[in-house]
Amino acid sequence: MKNGEPRRFRKIIVLGAGTMGRHLAGMLQNEQFNVVLVDIDRRVLADVSETYDVQTLHGNGASPEVLERAGVRDA
Repeated sequence: MKNGEPRRFRKIIVLGAGTMGRHLAGMLQNEQFNVVLVDIDRRVLADVSETYDVQTLHGNGASPEVLERAGVRDA
């Protein structure tokens, strides 16, 4: 950040790979964001990986440890 410029985030963490989470991840991917999609269902994440160019992470998005693994400090 230079001289008070706002910080521009390019990494977004989406919690939940349901209908809305998938839709949001796809939209953000199309806008060239680095997306991490977190969900507790491995099968859903495998399906998402075949459809979208996003990083997936298995775990509970309410867990601080999972958020750390997702890179929350950079989001």
